[in-house]
Amino acid sequence: MVVDDEEKANILNTFFSTVFTVENEMLGEIPRNNENPILRVTNLTQEEVRNRLNKIKIDKSPGPDGIHPRVLRELSNVIDKPLFLIFRDSIATGSVPQDWRIANVVPIFKKGSKSEPGNYRPRTHVYLYQCSLSSIFPSLGIFQCGPCSLTALKKGLVYLPYDAKFVFAEVNADRIEWMVKDMYGDVQLSVLKEEKKSIGKFISTKAVNKNLREDITLEYKHKEGSSEERETFKNACSYLKSDASLVFAAPPAAPPRGIRIQITGEKELPPGNPLSLNILIENESDQSKTVTVTAGCQLQAYTGKSVASLASIVQTVEVAGKQALIFLFCFFCCIANAVATIPINVAADQYMKWLTTVDDELMIRLNVITETKEGHEKNSECLVIPFLYPPIKVEMPDTGKINEDFTCTFTFKNTLSIPLEKCELHVEGLGIFKLEKFDQGDVGPGRIFRCKIICAPKKAGEKKIVAELISKQIKGIHAEKIINITN
Repeated sequence: MVVDDEEKANILNTFFSTVFTVENEMLGEIPRNNENPILRVTNLTQEEVRNRLNKIKIDKSPGPDGIHPRVLRELSNVIDKPLFLIFRDSIATGSVPQDWRIANVVPIFKKGSKSEPGNYRPRTHVYLYQCSLSSIFPSLGIFQCGPCSLTALKKGLVYLPYDAKFVFAEVNADRIEWMVKDMYGDVQLSVLKEEKKSIGKFISTKAVNKNLREDITLEYKHKEGSSEERETFKNACSYLKSDASLVFAAPPAAPPRGIRIQITGEKELPPGNPLSLNILIENESDQSKTVTVTAGCQLQAYTGKSVASLASIVQTVEVAGKQALIFLFCFFCCIANAVATIPINVAADQYMKWLTTVDDELMIRLNVITETKEGHEKNSECLVIPFLYPPIKVEMPDTGKINEDFTCTFTFKNTLSIPLEKCELHVEGLGIFKLEKFDQGDVGPGRIFRCKIICAPKKAGEKKIVAELISKQIKGIHAEKIINITN
């Protein structure tokens, strides 16, 4: 275990460096007028700089210089001229002050094991007045704040450096699922499924000073399917070398009706319960079809890494078409089976033994692939089933005062069908009290226990109370709550 702060920083820095993206040759010629281009701007004014300073959010963190954003906003009428002169000279010379190239990189923990560097993401704190300049102009590799400017993304300027094409694809690309067959060294690829509108939905960030999600989708892209979105996509494709980039003024015609897959059953799974699912194969065409169904059920980490195989099947079914159904109904007064049902069952002991072996959050994923006898029609579907853990209830006031005691109560009820053995409740008040451990022994189904802590805050500010339950069967049941401490 690493405890030295400098050593921690070096480990994280090494990891962040290994995942840095190097630009490749997938782009066409970058539109430049000469070998050393200089950004020509004629509409930059002192008033524009002042307006940008007045729009700085005062709840943001200071940059490497330690200057609070409130200072920049309140003094906008004073510092607008010197900043205007610096911006103008930077634009004219194609360079920026040396100090502006410095940033503080802060590792932000996401989820999983805190001892794994891959579970942290870097957040860069730069000079706030640098952000003001980058918000005026799209990034040209000269003025840069973040991986790529939002203006460049919304205009489809994928020739720009700093991962422009990668970020553009993250929010605009189509999702395509492929079937890969290795026939004695001859690898064959065929498209299983195309989703035109599944990428770039619900782009989110954490709201400032709130534990809430903030939707920022329209800051990265135009409305899906709008004329502006199609024009941006067309512009982006014009910078690519590939001739396969297609842009449609309107969505292409829907493919002919065929085999449709549905997965029914539990959407969430309490640990200890068996899993029971049904794969429904429906024929929406007029002709009967012979379909080969391949399905695999796996226990996966949230990163997609497979932990264990739980079930797999390969089965061929006959599914009647709609015309065949009408014929049978008219002449035999019965309805043939238009839907083939294939059950998938997983016993609890098949996955329970794995729940405490890895630190990452686990889930069950069922993948289904269908292929008609002739091989002309292929399809796929998947279902992700998260585990439903009993909650920890945290009861305490929303606000408190320095040196005034308040009580924090933690309540847990085992709603599972199995006993939880060797239970330990770990609680910590970040900035209030250190880690406390409560040994609860075995907690049977339906049993409840409560723990109380009397807190005496010494510092003002927003504080977080965190609780975690660990047992022999499961681990990682978390709960947290915020309290605002005032003077």
